[in-house]
Amino acid sequence: MRKFLMAVVVLLAACAPAASSTASLSGSAEISMLTCAPGQAIWTHYGHSAIRIHDPEKGIDLCFNYGLFNFNAPNFAGRFISGQTDYLLGYCRTATFIEDYRSEGRSIHQQTLNLSASEKEALWQALRENAKKENRQYRYNFFYNNCATRARKIVERNIEGKVCYDSCLLYPSLRASLKYYTASHPWADFGISFLIAAEADRP
Repeated sequence: MRKFLMAVVVLLAACAPAASSTASLSGSAEISMLTCAPGQAIWTHYGHSAIRIHDPEKGIDLCFNYGLFNFNAPNFAGRFISGQTDYLLGYCRTATFIEDYRSEGRSIHQQTLNLSASEKEALWQALRENAKKENRQYRYNFFYNNCATRARKIVERNIEGKVCYDSCLLYPSLRASLKYYTASHPWADFGISFLIAAEADRP
């Protein structure tokens, strides 16, 4: 997504009342994981993840997004790959989020999470706390601290059970998995392979 610093500021300011004005969710609330298709820009080659909070009874339909950044920062592409970029958690109305991706011709897959009422409430409160100005910034890491891992971890920390993942590896290394997404972008593939170096050869 195109995330310019001014757009980030406007986005956060415009959406703040929607998240702060509701203390708790109702029994009709649903929480989903959104998986977005890859795009053409180098920072969108690997897709995107976000968390949707939908509570029709309270009039809430928000997407919490760990993928906000200042595209105009010096040497953004290089810092992005080498893990020296600061990202932000922000949120916006789901309709706005969907329209942004639709305008780029990118699909969004929604998976509704099977959570109890207490787990939904815990996750909702955790996201609101994380989105506060003093908490929303984090140091991005290409493999280990990004929009997907952050979304996964905040869910894991706020459920009563344990998430079980499929242990079957589709690719023998991180580098091999990246090549699946950069196969049609040879220059990006070369640059990323060079910058991530030996770390990408780990399974």
